[in-house]
Amino acid sequence: MEKVFRNLLIWLLILVILVPLGIIASGTAYGEWGADELQSLIGYVPVGFASLQGLYHAPIPDYGTDWASSFLGQSLGYYAAAVIGVCLLGGLFYLIGRQLAKGKEDTA
Repeated sequence: MEKVFRNLLIWLLILVILVPLGIIASGTAYGEWGADELQSLIGYVPVGFASLQGLYHAPIPDYGTDWASSFLGQSLGYYAAAVIGVCLLGGLFYLIGRQLAKGKEDTA
């Protein structure tokens, strides 16, 4: 395995392991504000934000369900979200890289 790729995988693994730290952090995560939280933070809600408020609903809100309200349950939800996100983005970047490499081979 190439050294750069191995180091990238090590850093990704470390980040995935640290994911549940978000549970013990106070407040909300950066960028995960609702209109009411944004109103209290900056004093107003931008028109574009307000118009898109109900457009998207997360498949697993707050990274858990009613049965996973404990720290362990929430941690498992955070881990699942992290692993799914890393796999989806890794797969997407892999496919993009293959297409770019294929384009270089075709022109060579």
